Amino acid sequence: MPDDEAMVMLTTDVVNERAMNLVNAPISGAPRTVLETAREINQAIERNLNGHNYGVYATGMTTGPTIFRIYQARTQQGRLQVRSRHGWIIASLVYSEG
Repeated sequence: MPDDEAMVMLTTDVVNERAMNLVNAPISGAPRTVLETAREINQAIERNLNGHNYGVYATGMTTGPTIFRIYQARTQQGRLQVRSRHGWIIASLVYSEG
């Protein structure tokens, strides 16, 4: 196997492992930590990608009780925004599980 092909397989394995960590849904009974800043949220997301928690979730101000899996956070004009698979939302509560 050429070195390039081995590198592609290794990279694909790492990406697949990280993707498996992202499919966990909120777990009832898991300890929850409320996150308040974009930095805390992004650090928790990175820890999740490395297998150290069950994920980062948020409820949006305009979406009601719906819970979204979070993939990135930012602050714009003093408002915390988080990116879910549906786009950017203004979060009312962000927490990590585990």
